[in-house]
Amino acid sequence: MRILVTGAEGLLGREVVRALEPDHEVTATDLADFDITDSRATEAAVLAAAPESIVHCAAFADVDGAENDPDSAFRANGFGTRNLVLSARLCSARLLYVSTDYVFDGKGKTPYLESDPASPLGVYGRSKWLGEHFVRELGRDWSIVRTQALYGTSGPSFVRAIANRVREGLPLTVVNDQTVCPTRAADLAVAIRSILLEGGPGTWHASSGGECTWFDFTAAILEQLGCPKHPLAPLSSAKLARPAPRPAYSVLRNLHLEMTIGDTLPHWKDALAAHLAAEGSGP
Repeated sequence: MRILVTGAEGLLGREVVRALEPDHEVTATDLADFDITDSRATEAAVLAAAPESIVHCAAFADVDGAENDPDSAFRANGFGTRNLVLSARLCSARLLYVSTDYVFDGKGKTPYLESDPASPLGVYGRSKWLGEHFVRELGRDWSIVRTQALYGTSGPSFVRAIANRVREGLPLTVVNDQTVCPTRAADLAVAIRSILLEGGPGTWHASSGGECTWFDFTAAILEQLGCPKHPLAPLSSAKLARPAPRPAYSVLRNLHLEMTIGDTLPHWKDALAAHLAAEGSGP
């Protein structure tokens, strides 16, 4: 299959390309190749690649930056996605759009299902929700894959940031009132490949199993690094005072996967162990 991947230099995009390349003809693209906010450039690039499928990983992913620059966030995540949807229609390509748990407000207490109503709190979540809207309303053959709390070996990584602070002997203060399920980008890429090849259309949740706060996740990182006594203190979101509001509880349940092709994403603790083993992180 001919597959075009946007955002191929990013945290997830690199893993998606790696997961697809062995068996498919992959065109890996990023901002240097074409700007998805430019409708003509997007159409020309897509038609030149003539893909049978598009995996859309490119995004304005700076959650706090989106609050300060909403136009850029909506231009990329909303209208850039629209440009890809319309371009995909021209070559009858299937579009898989990667979305986020930030489309939910976090007021729930049980994992969100694909059918639960969206109610994003901040600009980033609203801009990704607009992208979902364009995919559903204008797309002919599409899948939306929501995930959360991504980390990996490429680009900024929460796990690597924690490991670096440990190496530098710096104490850690981490929020303890945001419950998520950290998801390894390599695991998500495998799930995306399965959804693309076997899953068919619709909205999908794809994140690791279990749930934890960022504080709990940090404690687990320290434990697996062999530094369980490294200074670690909890912090409230209010005291952290970040520009963008975060959902207090945004755990996703992969119900669509469970009921159809199977949910193969590991528990977050197992994923973390695999990540640290692959990256060779240590204190």
